[in-house]
Amino acid sequence: MRSDVSENIDPAIAPIPNKREQLELRKLEAEVAELRRPFWQKPGYLGVILPVGLAIITLLGGVVSGYFDAQRERLKAEKLSLQSDNAGLQAEKVQLQRQTDKLRKDGQTIVHELRNRIGELKKAADDKQGELADLLTMIENGRGNISNAREKAQAVREKLDKILSGLDQTRIRLLAIDVFEE
Repeated sequence: MRSDVSENIDPAIAPIPNKREQLELRKLEAEVAELRRPFWQKPGYLGVILPVGLAIITLLGGVVSGYFDAQRERLKAEKLSLQSDNAGLQAEKVQLQRQTDKLRKDGQTIVHELRNRIGELKKAADDKQGELADLLTMIENGRGNISNAREKAQAVREKLDKILSGLDQTRIRLLAIDVFEE
């Protein structure tokens, strides 16, 4: 290769005194010679073509072996399974929504009935409270009447005692008169 490079050197450029410049010149000439070679003689193209070729071969192998068909069938089966699960879940959702609506309606009915019952109980309690107030008034009036009746009874006793005492004195006098008259 060095011989190729040194043969291709232009005689007008050859007498370059600086070693560095000579090396640079040789490098450039080697690069130009490399670029002139056809691509199949360069190993660099294999770095691009080989992975692409292997990918194509793998893809063709997958198609020929039925790998992609099997994966497609598996995905279809999984899709059908998921659709079936989704339909079941939708039906369960509808059923749960109906139950929720029924429970909400039943709850509202119960609350309404309880409010009505509470109203009735409050009215009954108010009525009983009125009756109790009337009874307490009657008891107080009765106590007053009893006190008045006791006072009157005491006054009647006192009068009766006086009358009895006066009667006893009258008897004693009558007896004394009878005794004297006999």
